[in-house]
Amino acid sequence: MFISGPAFDVILGGAKERFDSRTIANSGDTRNLVSELQAQGFTYVQNRTQLNALPGGNSAPNRLLGLFRTGNMDVAFDKLGLPRPAGEPNPNFAGFTDQPFLDEMTGKAVATLSKGGGPFILMVEGASIDKQSHPNHANGQIWDTIEFDKAVGIGRNFLKDDPETLLLVTADHDQSMVIIGTVDTANPNSIQNVRSNTPYPATAAPPPAPAGGSNPGESSGFPDYEDINGDRYPENSNRFKIAVGYRTGNHTGSSVPITAEGTGALLFLGYFDQTDVFFKMARVLSSNTKQLDKALDQKSKDDIPAFGIPVRNGKGILEP
Repeated sequence: MFISGPAFDVILGGAKERFDSRTIANSGDTRNLVSELQAQGFTYVQNRTQLNALPGGNSAPNRLLGLFRTGNMDVAFDKLGLPRPAGEPNPNFAGFTDQPFLDEMTGKAVATLSKGGGPFILMVEGASIDKQSHPNHANGQIWDTIEFDKAVGIGRNFLKDDPETLLLVTADHDQSMVIIGTVDTANPNSIQNVRSNTPYPATAAPPPAPAGGSNPGESSGFPDYEDINGDRYPENSNRFKIAVGYRTGNHTGSSVPITAEGTGALLFLGYFDQTDVFFKMARVLSSNTKQLDKALDQKSKDDIPAFGIPVRNGKGILEP
């Protein structure tokens, strides 16, 4: 089937220059895609304020284009204005200081795509979890994981209202960061981030030298992050922080998890090739999953609930 015009209804993110400042060098042509998409009926927003001002429900845009900076959007840690640790570059917003968060973009995307009750497919990527891992910037990676989790929460809330929805969460590859304990940041020689080119223990660190085969500041107990302002992001001003270590500045070959909830979720239990994800999604779209969903509901009722989580409500959804 030939589709005339754009094959999508929502696109939100960075790379603004690839739309309104295209050149032969960066894109292969000099078209202004913003103007072209606006002519196709897209509502265009350029910052967080404009995005969050969009109405929802039946008044939501029919099509939505949001371009919030050139290049990659800045990470949650920097958008929150939290201070980068020594050795990491401070952000350069290049004038784009009003960028939305991933969960806000997800909410507006869902509002547009679900308008009128029709079916839709939405892909949401927490891209900078990867981009912050490559240079071993732990705070950028961790806070963007929190941002991604909040975006998943938007999807789960939609699923509660529309049980005929499949919500999948996975990754395309693993990264090398692992949590290796906690660190007392009151120690002036504390090492919170053991980077891939740092030996362990870091005996080359300034005195006092590590004792007992440990890095300076290593501590027993638990981290004490707090969310003082209630925005569900810790302020990172606490004393006892998660200590992490990187083996490389690249990807790993480790297996990655996939979670599924809603219609056809039973197909995604177990261990399988990553390429099977596509075919399983196609199966959900092209077949009746009622028997699968019934079996998953029964499993949820028969299984031992973890931490007192209630059983499913008969629609494949966990009640809060």
